[in-house]
Amino acid sequence: MLGESDNETSENPSRLRIAVEAQATLGHGRGVGTYTTNLLSALRALQVPGLELLELRRASRRPDERFGNFLWDQFEVSRDARRAGADVLHCAGSTAPMFPPCPTVLTVHDLIPNVYGGLSWRAGLYWKHWQRYSIRFATVVITVSESTRKDILRLTSIPQERVRVIPLGVSADFRPSDDESAITRVLERHGLRRPYILAVSAIQPNKNFPMLVDAFALSRRRRTLSPAHCLVVVGMTDWPDSVGLSERSREGLQETVRILGYVPHEDLLALYQAAEFLVYPSAYEGFGLCPLEAMACGAPVIASGVSSIPEVVGEAALLVTPPLTAQRFSDAISALASDEAARLQLSARGRSRAALFRWSDTARRTLDVYRRVAAGAA
Repeated sequence: MLGESDNETSENPSRLRIAVEAQATLGHGRGVGTYTTNLLSALRALQVPGLELLELRRASRRPDERFGNFLWDQFEVSRDARRAGADVLHCAGSTAPMFPPCPTVLTVHDLIPNVYGGLSWRAGLYWKHWQRYSIRFATVVITVSESTRKDILRLTSIPQERVRVIPLGVSADFRPSDDESAITRVLERHGLRRPYILAVSAIQPNKNFPMLVDAFALSRRRRTLSPAHCLVVVGMTDWPDSVGLSERSREGLQETVRILGYVPHEDLLALYQAAEFLVYPSAYEGFGLCPLEAMACGAPVIASGVSSIPEVVGEAALLVTPPLTAQRFSDAISALASDEAARLQLSARGRSRAALFRWSDTARRTLDVYRRVAAGAA
């Protein structure tokens, strides 16, 4: 299904018509959906004369969703872009059609299927191979970090000049809040109390959440946390790894480990704002937007010192270096929980760091790629 364009079709020679694969904007809108939604909004805010953005979405879901995804990725996106008369097709979710009707820009957010794994064998078979093929077929690949660029160059034969690094941004609504009553309402709605340690991300194998529960339990046994401390886990729980996380949380921790699953955007803001600090234990990331969101809200951050994470958070987070064990994370949690001055320092550094990442910058640099690709100069 073709989304509405920003302008009526014209014969204006300066017109630049971009078809953006926007299927991920449906649903809860995290991950690729967050990227696509914010990029489109920031591109429109630039108010560039002649720029037309057309959002491509599937008309309906199919009974076999895996087969439906394949049909969409490989055939229907190309069909809709051709019907739209697109100058450039932007595939925003790490895969692209083999035979596009026009030059293609592909955004690769990470190489989890190829670097980390953790998918079912069917999903892995598709994503592992098709992601690499998509990278080779694309006219230009945008990736979100230098770390992921290095992974792409290491795992594919694509020339390095065809890979551009364009970091993500942090939305302006992620900021500290003085509205204590609104925060209190959110906490009461979820049955939470302060102090709590927050973890946010889709619950996938690479996110390392079962290890985090072990680290939290170890800190409680060492009595380096107060009896009132809770661990609050926020994120989509439709992955098999969420079963292991739930089992861990039931091992004597029912009252202190809360798995909320998906929460609305407004609730997420309040949870960031009220957290004592965020812990981000991921074993592999293509970027790592959650730590920046937390920083923008004033929450101190503990994070893994692997893959793209140090590049994103800089010196504004307490990094845990490999091996990423429960003991090492427990040490970091215990140290930060007992040091208010360190939390205040990390909070100030984090707000400054997050302010460097703006969707307007992402949009300008992406628009430059569109223009070069359309002109055949990429």
